[in-house]
Amino acid sequence: MMFVHQSGSGIKLPANDFGGVVTAFYLKSEDSELDFEFLGNRKGKPIRVQTNLFCDEYPIRVFKNNRRDGVGFLTQPMQLMATIWDEDSWATNGGKTKIIWAHAPFISHFRGFAIDECPYDSSHRKSSDDKSIKKLHLCNKYQ
Repeated sequence: MMFVHQSGSGIKLPANDFGGVVTAFYLKSEDSELDFEFLGNRKGKPIRVQTNLFCDEYPIRVFKNNRRDGVGFLTQPMQLMATIWDEDSWATNGGKTKIIWAHAPFISHFRGFAIDECPYDSSHRKSSDDKSIKKLHLCNKYQ
């Protein structure tokens, strides 16, 4: 079983007002994809982070390791990709916040991405009081 570990990366999202603009990076294999999407917003408003997992091009909401049934965690090598696009039909405020094109260009910067895999040993699993788990829960409540 593998666990993805990311270190030393940085993303600079578009400056000012970029409601309706999505900046994303994702890991992609031939049939699977793991997305991290930053949904732009008006200046001073919170930016949402949305994650998606697709296996064999199908969206997966909960992914369990059912290796003994032949459906284990992702094992194929993946490429790191980044993009920015117009998605004001749904991305910000349910599509109510539209892109203000007069604020273009919308430029994002990506640097220092190092995504490595490392083995995960479930016998070393910590309780839900672990700081990293608390941090994850804090992030998830804004999704």
